[in-house]
Amino acid sequence: MSGAESGTDAAVDDLVARAEEALPAGEAVIAKSLAEEALELVVEAQAWPRVAETAGLLGHASALVGEVQRAETAYLMAAECRRGLAGTDVHLDGRPGARWGWYLRTTSRWDDAREVLERSAAGCTERGDTVDAALAQVELAALELAKRLAGATLLRLDRALPVLDTEGQLPDAVRARLLRAEALLARGRHDEAGETVEAVLDACGTHGLLALRGDALVVRSRLILETGGTSTEAAVDARAALDLARDRGLVWLEVAALWAMAATEDVGRGLFDEDPPPAGLPPRAGSFADQAGRLRQRLDNQWFDLHPLRTVEQRVGR
Repeated sequence: MSGAESGTDAAVDDLVARAEEALPAGEAVIAKSLAEEALELVVEAQAWPRVAETAGLLGHASALVGEVQRAETAYLMAAECRRGLAGTDVHLDGRPGARWGWYLRTTSRWDDAREVLERSAAGCTERGDTVDAALAQVELAALELAKRLAGATLLRLDRALPVLDTEGQLPDAVRARLLRAEALLARGRHDEAGETVEAVLDACGTHGLLALRGDALVVRSRLILETGGTSTEAAVDARAALDLARDRGLVWLEVAALWAMAATEDVGRGLFDEDPPPAGLPPRAGSFADQAGRLRQRLDNQWFDLHPLRTVEQRVGR
C-alpha cells in the first residue's frame, strides 16, 4: 500500500467513525456531510471496495433527514459497486445491507426489504460475521412488527440481542430493546413494555442517544394512552419527540411524533393545538394528523418521482 493510499484510508476511517458517532446522537445532518466527504475521497482514490460502506452510510444519513432521492442514488451506487466487485448478482450485506433493508421497509417496499435482509443474514452467518447477522435480524424484526407479527419480532430479537450485548454494540442493542418494547406493547404485555421503554430512555440519557430517545418517547406516549394514562401525559412525551425531530431534521421521527400528537388531539381542546375535527371527518387542515399525512406524502412523492412506472401500483397498494 502506497503512502497516498494509506493516507486516504486513514482519512476515510476518521470520517466514517465521526459519522457513525453522529448518527445515534441525532446529528444526521452532520453525519450526511461527513459521509459525503468520505465517499468523495473513496471515489477520487478509486478505492472501490469502500464504496459500499461509504455510499451506504450516505444513503442512511440522507434518508434520515428526508432526502429520499439522494438516499436512493447512494444506495444504488453502493449496490452496483458491490455487484461489480463480486462479478455476480449480490445484494448489500453487513451494516450497509441492514440499513438498506431499513430504507426499503420505510419506503414501503417490504418484499424487497425482506429479500435483502434475509440474504444478508444468511451470508453473514455463513461467513461467521455474527454482529452483521444480528443487525439483519433486528431489521427483519422491525419488518415483522410493521406487518403486525409481534410474536415473530420477539423471536428474532431473542436471537439478536445476546450477540449485540456480548459484542458491545450499544446503540444497536438499545434500538433492538426499543423494538422489543413495541412488540410487547402490541402483544398487550404492558408492564414488560413499560419497564423496557424506561430502560431504553435511561440508556439514551446515559449515552447521549438522542435519536433513539425521540423514538422511545413516541412509544411511551402510545403506552400511556393504552394503559389508561391521560392525554396530557401522552402529549408531553409526543411533543418532546416532535421538538427533537424538528430541531435535528429527523423527518421520519417527525412523522411518528406527529401521529403520536394526533392521538392526543382531544386533550383540553387545545393544549398544543386547536379543536380537533368531529369524529369521522378528514383531518382539519393544520392539525397534527394533517401535518403527518402531508409530510409522509411529500416523502413518498420523492420516491414516486424516481419510480414513475410503479407509482400507480404503489398508490393502490399492489
